[in-house]
Amino acid sequence: MTTKPRWKSRIRWNDQDQTTHDGRTYELWAHGFVADDRGNHSRHDEYFVHQVLASGNTHPAPLSHALGSNKRKALRLAELFVLGWRNAPGTRSPEHGYREMWRDPDGQLHPIADVLTGAIPH
Repeated sequence: MTTKPRWKSRIRWNDQDQTTHDGRTYELWAHGFVADDRGNHSRHDEYFVHQVLASGNTHPAPLSHALGSNKRKALRLAELFVLGWRNAPGTRSPEHGYREMWRDPDGQLHPIADVLTGAIPH
């Protein structure tokens, strides 16, 4: 019997959605507004990675792009971001199967779905 690869977290987030890695503290922070076709704004939280400053305050400018509105998935993407992975925009092509790709710290491209399931180790 073969077992499916599973996501194994390499960092831990505290109750304030903060983690420290390589001497820097990061926070997963949900914020954002979306405008409808009439120009009305409504709250639509998207998660972003922010740096926590030495003062303990969270820097208002995000370090990451929007990581989605699903917190579980956003935590996994935030972990990749903290570990040095980056989204590879513009890689949705027939060659890559129209899948979202992320670049590992060594520069290799991987389908994000394979990384999030654990098929590609992070």
